[in-house]
Amino acid sequence: MFLPLFLLSLFLPFSSTTEVYLVFNDLSVASGQQATFSCSVNSGPEHTVTQVTITAPDNSSLQINTQGSAHLASIVSSNYSHSGVYTCTVTLTDNIQSVTEVFTNTALLTVYLPAVILQSPQTGVYFVDIPFSISCRVEGFPTPQITWLIDGFTLSDSGTTITDTTAAPFTISSLTFLAPDESQSADYSCRANNMYTLDDTDITNEDTSSVASILIRPLPIVTLLEDRNVTIQNMATIVCEASGEQPLYFSWYNLTVSNTSLTTDSEITIENFVNSSELTIHSAERQSTGNYQCIVSNVDGANSAQMLLLVQETPFPPEDINSEVQARDVTLSWRVSFDGNAPITLSIVEMEADGVFTQVATQTGEITEYTLADLTPYTSYTFRVIIQNVIGTSVPSLPLTVTTLEARPDTP
Repeated sequence: MFLPLFLLSLFLPFSSTTEVYLVFNDLSVASGQQATFSCSVNSGPEHTVTQVTITAPDNSSLQINTQGSAHLASIVSSNYSHSGVYTCTVTLTDNIQSVTEVFTNTALLTVYLPAVILQSPQTGVYFVDIPFSISCRVEGFPTPQITWLIDGFTLSDSGTTITDTTAAPFTISSLTFLAPDESQSADYSCRANNMYTLDDTDITNEDTSSVASILIRPLPIVTLLEDRNVTIQNMATIVCEASGEQPLYFSWYNLTVSNTSLTTDSEITIENFVNSSELTIHSAERQSTGNYQCIVSNVDGANSAQMLLLVQETPFPPEDINSEVQARDVTLSWRVSFDGNAPITLSIVEMEADGVFTQVATQTGEITEYTLADLTPYTSYTFRVIIQNVIGTSVPSLPLTVTTLEARPDTP
């Protein structure tokens, strides 16, 4: 035989010819309401119910109140944690055959929670082009639908994204501003609603958060600083220009030297104006080369720009002069230890004759070798190398003396 599904009843064949019915139905209540389970045992007079237990999802037992064939257990004030599968276990004894058997059936308790906003988005000041998020935390089951509002109207701004993260019965909804601008400054709130049916009645719940006033302001705008070169021992002035809510405060740092904060001293002068600041290095030295940062701050926050200052000078003399010697040619090579922070534009090879060095070859660019040809076999030569950049010429390298190899006699 078949029983209607809505009864969720259990037909139990027993050892006697009488059939046993164990009825334990699903139950739905709203949070705070009483939930009463009824586990009914229908059997003939030859059966005796010796024990009935109703256990919760956590395996704890509920107190039983027996009324005839119905065994009742109540949760006085239900909450979401009570939701789950409950089990009714019945022990029956057949008085005729003295047989004891145990039967079980299950029922699902669903506790509905009206949508409630537990945490509203927070009022705050944010900055143009710097992404940020605001969020609200909602409780409810079934999972509420969350809508974001701007100045009381449904938000449809393409410059934001909404992400909902649910771990029932809680949902966190985050509204992220991807590239915020001042036009998005407004009052924001979130609205949550859910719906469920109890006793054939549709129940709709709705809750709206408090308003979060979001102010999006521009950070100080700092003009991009351009890298620049300065010749050693010359004056170098770096100008940092900015705009924004007054007053503006300027700070300078040398990032190359452990982020050193710079102040006016005997070597540099800093002058601050309404919308700009000037850093002047009186006499640039090799150690003045570095990345300089200007930080501008005001009531809205801070912004910065940086640039590379290269102090240029004449290159160091070439080092590690080496040679490959043949009978009639010599290939010289060398190493540039410091180019003076400027590309090498010319290399000059000089040769000694009667104690005087004279130029015998030049080579443009940054190539560091040169071959001298048409030399006399088995002859001693002394060479040195000079390099040049846009600032000037290095002192000569240390001299290198080589002797060409002997040549084979000419064939008659």
